[in-house]
This record gives sequence, structure tokens and C-alpha cells, in this order.
Amino acid sequence: MLTRINVEMCFPYATHFKREPGTGGVFAVGEGAFKVEQSPYDLNVIKPLDYYYPPAELLEQMIEDQEKGAEQSVRYALALRDKYCR
Repeated sequence: MLTRINVEMCFPYATHFKREPGTGGVFAVGEGAFKVEQSPYDLNVIKPLDYYYPPAELLEQMIEDQEKGAEQSVRYALALRDKYCR
């Protein structure tokens, strides 16, 4: 019986793709866990690799967005629990 679940957040997450196609079973960027999505913020305001050290005027907004993302992930995990753990 499932009694605990860990929700780990990396929001927003940005990285370079440097591995050869096929490494770890991933043959194309954009598959599975490596899905590429639009930037959550205007690129003229902040670029993805600058998320880790945002300008002071964006910090509060980014914290709020991260909290919303965590809440969404928990709701999703609870829905999975309710669906499969009956």
C-alpha cells in the first residue's frame, strides 16, 4: 500500500542538451520527461538560463509561480492516488 509520495519541483527548469541521441533511451529532445515547452516568461524580460538568479523585480512573481506549480503537482498526485489506490 502506498503511504507516502515525494513531489520534487524544479520550476522553471532550464538546461542545455549535450548528450548523444539515444543516451538513456532518449532519441529526440521533446520526448517524455524531456518535453520542451514554451518559456513561462517573456524572453525579453528574462531568459531561461537566468532563472536561477532572477532580477529582484521578478523574484516575488517567480516564487508565486513556483508555489502554484507545486500545488498543481500535489493535486495531480492526489488524483492519481484516488484513481489507483482504492
